[in-house]
Amino acid sequence: DAAVNAKHTASGTVTELGKTDQNGKLIKEGLSYGEYQIIQTVPSGYICDSSTLTVNLNTQNNSLNKVSFSNQKQIPLVSSKDDNTSN
Repeated sequence: DAAVNAKHTASGTVTELGKTDQNGKLIKEGLSYGEYQIIQTVPSGYICDSSTLTVNLNTQNNSLNKVSFSNQKQIPLVSSKDDNTSN
């Protein structure tokens, strides 16, 4: 469940879009035309190369915009310490 917001580039207005569903999808309608930064809050335990992507909503593509983030499960680093080592 990643929280997703949209920031209208020209006005700076941030709109909360919601959280992704169990399949990682979120559908939002009703945004005004213009350029937006789509900002994802990367869930705990995951990493993402880019948590912000830009889309431009206009009359020709307003229903066709799709943004995809690729979150990868973070692998915990395990430290092995051998306490039985003698020098």
